[in-house]
Amino acid sequence: MFTDEELAETIKWLESPNVADRAVTLKSLWVWPSGDERLLPYLERLLEDKTPCVVGIPVRYGEVCWLAAHALAAEYKALGRHDVVRLSGVVKPIHEEPLGELAQEAHITYNKDPGGLISAFAELRRQNKLPLCDLEL
Repeated sequence: MFTDEELAETIKWLESPNVADRAVTLKSLWVWPSGDERLLPYLERLLEDKTPCVVGIPVRYGEVCWLAAHALAAEYKALGRHDVVRLSGVVKPIHEEPLGELAQEAHITYNKDPGGLISAFAELRRQNKLPLCDLEL
């Protein structure tokens, strides 16, 4: 469980306008859940966040909601709760190469750096050309 100061700091990162801050914090909570129930409403809100980001290493691109679902499931487990986290129609994380191939097929030009690939991901998402799945944790 977090101290009040740790909780405030974590919430600050989860609410950051910078997607990388949110993503890194969610990845940390996924691996090292806090076991603090006060954090749950902030994680639940992020289940709606479709902002593209890097979701894993090796580099995979996805959405903040994917990370939020895993972090929330980890928190539930740490709290001894058996709640199920469900997301419908979420983008399945995708590696650089298949993402680039989809972008080329859709005639999307992009830089081959992480920022360019995130832009390509966002455009492919807008065009509904990314693989979707239902996630249940």
